[in-house]
Amino acid sequence: MKWGVLSTGAIANDFSLAIKAAGGTLHACASRSAESAEKFAQKLGFEKWYASYEELARDDECDVIYIATPHNLHRDNILLCVAAGRNIVCEKPLCATLRQAEECTAAARRKGVFLMEGMWTRFFPATRRALEEYRAGSVGEAVMLNASFGFKADAARANPRLYRPELAGGAVLDIGVYAVAWLTMFLGEPDTVHAIGTLSDTGVDSRVSAQLSWGGKSFAAANITFDAALPNTATLCGTKGSLSLPKPFHAPETLVITKHETEQSETVYDPLDPPDSTKRAPGYNFNGSQGFMYEVRAVEQALSKGLKEHPLMTHSDTLVVARVMDKMLKQVGVKYPFE
Repeated sequence: MKWGVLSTGAIANDFSLAIKAAGGTLHACASRSAESAEKFAQKLGFEKWYASYEELARDDECDVIYIATPHNLHRDNILLCVAAGRNIVCEKPLCATLRQAEECTAAARRKGVFLMEGMWTRFFPATRRALEEYRAGSVGEAVMLNASFGFKADAARANPRLYRPELAGGAVLDIGVYAVAWLTMFLGEPDTVHAIGTLSDTGVDSRVSAQLSWGGKSFAAANITFDAALPNTATLCGTKGSLSLPKPFHAPETLVITKHETEQSETVYDPLDPPDSTKRAPGYNFNGSQGFMYEVRAVEQALSKGLKEHPLMTHSDTLVVARVMDKMLKQVGVKYPFE
């Protein structure tokens, strides 16, 4: 399929490489700068480039457009592409706020176009297997779940996007989305969300700990921070066994399945190409980014079937994650200037 890539940043680079690895076509890219667009197109081998997002959205040859702009721009970029009748994959989080996510999913449904939040973790074989095992009842009823994601960021040297409220910065939207998406993948929307946290000097969240519960029977913990290196693992402990994704759980190559009855563990290993998601593959900017190919293939399969949502990351799934994050951010006192 012919892909359009809206933006020419680091994530756009990695997703574009994954499109090629998955056998897709790099049809067109777009930037607000002609120089940036042309340079990006030449570097990665796009068939054409545009000096505006509007021109890309009008390209009828694009089968699907991937949006890789900062969080605060997602809503406007999605609505632009929806209005033009394009199919869309937007990098996580779908939008910076719950209200924006609701607006965009509703617009896509009205227009009849495909729209999916780019929650790539859900398309890794290890994550898919974990969900299959849980749904098959192999680990029983979910009792305790946890997910942590944290790294030590130097505010003076880190990507300024992480700390700028006008760009929808903060730990929850940037990396907490992975933890929430893992926890809600099994149990759906929690009945209660209780979060505590600390804000950075700029007013965005830098460390957050949240407790989630479902019907007073299943409980979960999500810990997210820019201030320390956390285990970056995810686990579901059930009445019959457990499912564990080792570090880095957001780009998992390994799933450990433990059964209480046999007291044995099975390790399922699906290596990336090249393997090792804890390191950067040649040409990529982030660890494990070659795993984007799973998402690319899943989207192309969904589009070939005429689907408007992907069953592994539906609009409903996105809105559940958005509602949980909305509660977390409000409880720790984050308010973005564009709200």
